[in-house]
Amino acid sequence: MEKLIITMQDMRRVGFCASGVETFFKRENLDFNDFLQNGIEAQTLLNTGSVFARKCVAEAEKARGE
Repeated sequence: MEKLIITMQDMRRVGFCASGVETFFKRENLDFNDFLQNGIEAQTLLNTGSVFARKCVAEAEKARGE
């Protein structure tokens, strides 16, 4: 199975703004600039334990038909 990559488009799909996503990335010590360029593996987001992450990943899976 291919790794699911979460992008800013996925974040926006669930109503998250860039400012809020950047704040979340800083709080979780994740690289926001790298995320904007390359996305981030869904599992990396899920490893934060955040409801924010679970919501985004679930919606991305749904959008991709997984």
